[in-house]
Amino acid sequence: MIPWPPASIRRRAEGLGWQTPLVRVEIHQFFIEPEVGFWAADVYAVVDATVSVTLEAGKMKRRFNGIGKVTTLVWADGSYREAFQLALQDFLGKCVPEIVRLFEAPRATRDAPGSM
Repeated sequence: MIPWPPASIRRRAEGLGWQTPLVRVEIHQFFIEPEVGFWAADVYAVVDATVSVTLEAGKMKRRFNGIGKVTTLVWADGSYREAFQLALQDFLGKCVPEIVRLFEAPRATRDAPGSM
């Protein structure tokens, strides 16, 4: 496990009076399953998780999901892996920009209801 942020960044942030933010991801569900058709199958993957960000005195929480779909004639292990990677990319593509936007927002905007 790699500690994040590194100790040098933590010391610099604390010296400036910043508090180290905590980002936690609680996975509710992830699964992969095929939906079989007549000629081919669609392999679906879903990642469903809640992202919690503790920043200064406040804590924000939001639920995100990512969906991946691969259409294939033969749904071998590679199809499942690819669908899961697509679901993770979709999940991260939704939650990371929101977290970055939260960190960049002025405090008054960040503390408003529905900020994340």
